[in-house]
Amino acid sequence: MNIEVLRRRLSTWLLPEDVHERPLAAMERATNQGARLTRQLLSFSRRSSLQPRRVSLAAFLPELSELLWAVLRNRIALSIALDPDTGEIDVDPDELELALLSLATNARDDIPAGGTLRIHAGNLQPGTVVDGDALAPGWVALSVSDTGSGIAPGTLQSIFDPLFTTKPVGQGTGRGLSQVYGFVTQSGGRVTVQSTFGTGTRFTLLFPRRVE
Repeated sequence: MNIEVLRRRLSTWLLPEDVHERPLAAMERATNQGARLTRQLLSFSRRSSLQPRRVSLAAFLPELSELLWAVLRNRIALSIALDPDTGEIDVDPDELELALLSLATNARDDIPAGGTLRIHAGNLQPGTVVDGDALAPGWVALSVSDTGSGIAPGTLQSIFDPLFTTKPVGQGTGRGLSQVYGFVTQSGGRVTVQSTFGTGTRFTLLFPRRVE
């Protein structure tokens, strides 16, 4: 993501693209290859573990906005909203960042230019029904919604499966949404998805509210 930020800043200096794009592209390929290899090894050896900490979404989301803008590549509008009384949560901040960036990347590839990605955080209303269950009080909802083409009904039930992807060969690994699901559930939370084919998709990450 820092490479994307650097690419965007260098483009404002009016330098010829071939001056900076080739080394940045090489850095990006090497970073992606190293990240993929590391995740595969950790997953295979089952040594990957979460390191939860106290996270205030009121501070976390604004800090993440520059990376999200880099992912969206300035062709998709970004909206971040937070209810004033949104509770804090206990999660691994690095995994939360990765999950949101994965959702933003998927949305970017599905939203036409001029579309919108919206992120909203707030406390869940007591008694809210999720997958047939009425949740007790004390949950925080973090939703990521887009104005993309939506998810085909035939694939909706498989999107969290490891290595499942609808992208062409070489453009998707199928790890992103499985990481999101694994991270949220290991954090004691739940993930829901609502999608209307041809209209857009909303992922909602539900986390237990931190208790002092």
